[in-house]
Amino acid sequence: MKYRELIQFNPIDEIIKFEKLDNEDYRTNVVKNFVCSETFESYTIPTICKHLDFSRPVETKGIQIVGNYGTGKSHLMSLFSIIAEDEKYLDLLQNEKAKDALAKIAGKYLVHRFEIGSNQDLWTIVAWEIDKALDEWGIDYSLTDDKTPDSYATKIAKMMAKFEEKYPNKGFLLVIDEMLSFLKGHATPAALNTDLQVLQALGHQSDRTHFRMVFGVQELIYQSTEFQFEKDMLSHVSDRYENLTILKTDVQFIAQERLLKKNEQQKSTISTHLGKFRSLFPDMDNDFDTYVNLFPVHPSYFENFQEIRIGKSQREVLKVLSEKFAKMLDQDVPEEEPGIISYDSYWDDMKRNTDLMAIPDVRRVSDIMTIVDQKIDNNFTGGRASQKPLAHRIANALAVKILQADLAKTNGATAETLTRDLCPVDDMCEGYDDLVELAVKPAADNIVQATIGEYLERNDINDEYHLRIEGGVNYEQKIKDYASQMDNSTKDHYFFQFLAKVLPVEDETYRNGFLIWPHHIVWKSRMCTRAGYIFMGNPAAKSTTHPRRHFYIYFMPIFDAAAMDHDNEEDGVFFLLNELSDKFKETVSYYGAALQLENGADSAQKPKYETFRKRFFKECCEVFDREFYDKTNVEYNGSAQPMRSMVGFGTGQAKIDAVSSIVSVIMEPHFDHENPEYPSFSLLSQPLADDNRKNILSSARSVISKPQNANSNGIAILHGLGLWKDGRLSTSDSQYARSIKAMLDAAGGKVVNRSEILEAFYVEGNEFLSKDFHIEADLEFIVLSAMAAQGELEIVLNNSSRINASTIDMVTRLNDNDYYEFKSVCPPKGINLAVVKELMLALIEEDRTNRLGEASTYADLAIAARDISKRAVKMASEIRNGYTFAGAEILSPSEGNSYYSRFTALAGMCDQIPNYNNEAKLRNITWTVDNVRSKLVDDKGKLDEFEKKFADMEKFQAIISYLKQAQQLAMCDKPLMMKLIQGMQKLSSIIDMNDTERTAYLRELEQIKGDYADWYLARYTAAHITEMENATKLDILSSKKYQVCEDVINANFLNMVMFTQWKNKIGQLKPANSLVTRENILISPFQDGFNPTVQSGLKPNVNALKTELDDIFADIEQQFHDALDDPSVDRNKQYLNEPEKVLIKQFSEGKMELDHTYARQLVEVIQKLNHSFERVEISFDEIVHSFSRPMTKQAAMDAFEQLILSKTSGMRPEDVRIIIKQ
Repeated sequence: MKYRELIQFNPIDEIIKFEKLDNEDYRTNVVKNFVCSETFESYTIPTICKHLDFSRPVETKGIQIVGNYGTGKSHLMSLFSIIAEDEKYLDLLQNEKAKDALAKIAGKYLVHRFEIGSNQDLWTIVAWEIDKALDEWGIDYSLTDDKTPDSYATKIAKMMAKFEEKYPNKGFLLVIDEMLSFLKGHATPAALNTDLQVLQALGHQSDRTHFRMVFGVQELIYQSTEFQFEKDMLSHVSDRYENLTILKTDVQFIAQERLLKKNEQQKSTISTHLGKFRSLFPDMDNDFDTYVNLFPVHPSYFENFQEIRIGKSQREVLKVLSEKFAKMLDQDVPEEEPGIISYDSYWDDMKRNTDLMAIPDVRRVSDIMTIVDQKIDNNFTGGRASQKPLAHRIANALAVKILQADLAKTNGATAETLTRDLCPVDDMCEGYDDLVELAVKPAADNIVQATIGEYLERNDINDEYHLRIEGGVNYEQKIKDYASQMDNSTKDHYFFQFLAKVLPVEDETYRNGFLIWPHHIVWKSRMCTRAGYIFMGNPAAKSTTHPRRHFYIYFMPIFDAAAMDHDNEEDGVFFLLNELSDKFKETVSYYGAALQLENGADSAQKPKYETFRKRFFKECCEVFDREFYDKTNVEYNGSAQPMRSMVGFGTGQAKIDAVSSIVSVIMEPHFDHENPEYPSFSLLSQPLADDNRKNILSSARSVISKPQNANSNGIAILHGLGLWKDGRLSTSDSQYARSIKAMLDAAGGKVVNRSEILEAFYVEGNEFLSKDFHIEADLEFIVLSAMAAQGELEIVLNNSSRINASTIDMVTRLNDNDYYEFKSVCPPKGINLAVVKELMLALIEEDRTNRLGEASTYADLAIAARDISKRAVKMASEIRNGYTFAGAEILSPSEGNSYYSRFTALAGMCDQIPNYNNEAKLRNITWTVDNVRSKLVDDKGKLDEFEKKFADMEKFQAIISYLKQAQQLAMCDKPLMMKLIQGMQKLSSIIDMNDTERTAYLRELEQIKGDYADWYLARYTAAHITEMENATKLDILSSKKYQVCEDVINANFLNMVMFTQWKNKIGQLKPANSLVTRENILISPFQDGFNPTVQSGLKPNVNALKTELDDIFADIEQQFHDALDDPSVDRNKQYLNEPEKVLIKQFSEGKMELDHTYARQLVEVIQKLNHSFERVEISFDEIVHSFSRPMTKQAAMDAFEQLILSKTSGMRPEDVRIIIKQ
């Protein structure tokens, strides 16, 4: 009996390809040949239709179809998408339940399918594919061209809005296959996160619009181990999709219905045949119908087949079985065996497949199996010979089993599972247990014995037999041997790979296969970055890098001496590392060898090489960290210096940052020479770079659109471009704007095309530069935008829309390509609204550009202009020859003349404004925004400022006058006088002070005034006595002694010098006036006739003066006695009358006091007695003159004697009376 007689074989000779679905016959066959399992018809297809039915108001999701290669995943996606696209195919479906479900979506969609297989990011691929579909369907929209910062979901929603405009009753079904393989190729954090965001957005829109997303994968992406670092994002994606898995039973049913379909007669025959073996195999006995339906395939074949990890198209289970059946149809069904295909047979299929044999794991297993098969053939002889076929089957089964996981996990099978899955028979065995114990287990144990356990062994823990992949391999020695055979260029290659990791160089390489990376360094003087490249190796490949960049960093080889030679380059910096130690070079060679061997190893050996690769990498890092800065030389223009000594080197930096910092310093002069007119963004807090450029330049455009919303970053960019002056937008100081103005002037009112402004630098990268100063297109567009905002030009975009002063807010909503794809610029047409708006804001502080038809607008402008003109003319007259205030020159004649010109010009502009009294005349205004601002903002602002300052100066008039008077009174106190002088000296700069400074100056003068008042009051107080002291003084002046001194003051025989001095001192004692207070001093600096400069602040003590008067009186009284006791006067006493004799006698005898009653009488008497005396007065000046030099004692006595003689010449000595005169 032939196998052909037992099955109705319908071969599956190819897998479903999306690109063939455009063929109608192919589509027809896809639908007609589709087999629905019970799961498909009851759950899978109804669930799909539920989410594709956009007529139902329920939540819907995207769909994820999960199925391994060859399980019918692509067939399922093709089926429902074909019917969704065209309802005519619905009738071709064989299953009625599925047909009923699919009827709800039949013909409701436009469908676009593709199998993903590009290296680009998911959004780029999806957008490009959708754009192809939209173009095919006649929809004028492009997702690729949408450069807005909108989310992916928003962009899809905008696209669907356009789609539904044209197809309001249709849905858009996007079907993508091979998604898992694509995502695994992007399994880096940054790339995967972005791709998952796209998937989330596509699923999100599957509930919001008529858009539906379906994709196929081999396993649930949420369970893939490669993606678990993004588990949170995976969770968000999972919420947006319905996951539908094709089960093993579905695959079995497809095989049963397509490949193995049987009629009842055939089933009966198979039942009879297999019935003979039911007692041997419990699984067959328990599930006999499945064995019959799947005959001649063992049910476990499907499960074991799909668990194999390797391969792709070689492992489509249905296709493999189809090929097997085609070869065995004419073979006889064995009578003594079940004759079914078990999974061990797949090993022979794998050995014949060269693609599979190229896979390291399969190749490694094949090498082991060659030895195992040889051992079986050599050892299963004699009594064991009958076991040889079973032994080979067991070994083949274990080869398939070990490939169902990493080889290191040594996946295997027990004797029991081998018996169930291989269904062997043996004449000696009557049941399942006999087969296990007497056939399978002995055969397996004999294989272990034959290989001495080296290539196949039994695990004592779980009793599984498995291939043993490891042998006695010295992996370290293999690595060292391999390293010794590597040539120098190969060693350098792995050194560069190591270097890229440890620096680290984190960007993607410039091009696959080239150790060249794009890199950026800071141009410090311009506060921006410059683009360049990092080369690992000789610069020979420089000519292949496009575009050319501003600098090149070369890390030179350390092994290949010939490759170390290089020419000098003005834009190239060479890092020479050949002085690294031999220890490092040896270790990095081992690292490269381990990496190479690991890449080519099977999964069992791979972990071994990986361990050594990591060890050598760690050892390399340790040595490299110690040596890099000290053993590296940096060469530029033929001059090399140790890296550590270079300007820019700093400790604590990452190595790549140290490299960048050094190169930045070296290249600064080159950058300056290369582009000397490049703007400097010195106000930025961090350099303008690729990662912040978009946001920072967006800030600048925002300031241009709405200057009132100015931000620091935007101002910094505008300032660097010369577009920000005095806190506002201005083009007057921008050389970039002046260049554009020159182009417009040269064009004579015509347009200036983009090609005259920009030139292509790198078309593929959409990089354009300005022709004049070689600044980037996005910077040049900011210049154009500022000029448009100022009313100096209009920008014509590619879609012919115009950006001018009235539409300037458009600059905040442009796509990146608009910066280099605009059409042209041209002079503004019609009324220059920017200028008119500036006039209005300056004159009437209100924008009435929307009320140009109202006469009141022009009347108000004229009134304001005439007022400013009048004020400007008045001020110009006042300051023409300079300006002096309070004796200080506030404006010099030259300064006054300069302001005179400005205010005269301001008046001139204002005088013209009333002439522009309607819309037609407004068109004749030729002023620019900068002209208007220069006059009506800057010069008018200066006029306002001068008027206010001159008014404020009146506040200084009184205090300056006060301080000048105070200065005269404070001449005795130098520090205070200097403070007064210095305070008033600042008056000459008052015109340059702002309000705050002027207020502060006034406060300073008030403080100085207060200091003076405090000083004056202290001096006044010190120079005057209190009321109590004044009472004491009055008592002294009314005393008897004072009266006597006054009575005798003119007596020629008395020396009254001491009393005269005393009178001067007591005369200084004046009482303080209660009206002299600090408050009154602040009103007038001179009080109560007190001048501190003239009147010393030191006054005598009144009590001391009283005591001093007592002493003076006693001295005078003694002089009276001395005069009466002088023998020379005795001869004259006889001439006195009797009362006079009595008077002098009573005084001499102490019987009468010297008082006011008798003092004058005594004086008269004594003067009579002394009428012949010669009174000689000697002044202090004469004494000082005589003693004007140092003298000895004798010389001094002689000098004094000579003075006496000179004064008494011709007089009788007895008549001389010497008086010392004050």
